[in-house]
Amino acid sequence: MVSSKNFTSIPISILITALLIFLSGCGNPTTNIMLKSTEDSNEMNAVQMKIVQLRSAEKFKLASRESLLRNPDETLGDDLIPNSKVEKIMIPGETFSLENVELSEETKYIGIFGDFFSPATDGWSQLIDVSEGKDEIKIVIGKNFLSVSE
Repeated sequence: MVSSKNFTSIPISILITALLIFLSGCGNPTTNIMLKSTEDSNEMNAVQMKIVQLRSAEKFKLASRESLLRNPDETLGDDLIPNSKVEKIMIPGETFSLENVELSEETKYIGIFGDFFSPATDGWSQLIDVSEGKDEIKIVIGKNFLSVSE
């Protein structure tokens, strides 16, 4: 004979499990960002890195290096997701990780740029499309450029 206690506990346990699965999917997406500075990065000097979340890529693509470094908030305007900017000074040979970075619902791109002494013409910044999600972003900081590594 089966007790009535077992019948009532099964549906409740299924309901709780389903609720936990549903709630775990309700948060904003996250990504891991790793910065790896080579031994000769920025001609063997520290380099200031900035990471921003963006709604659109247009202003970032059109921005000059100087305007992004001096005043990224004004330069990027409403493309910049509020409170999403991260700054980090990287020394040669250093590795730095940001784990489980919460992306805003509006985030479509992550922009990364560095203040190099003698930057490569178009390698001082990188724009990464995260609209379809991205579990991990690896950025290598070289002598005078940034590169995205998968």
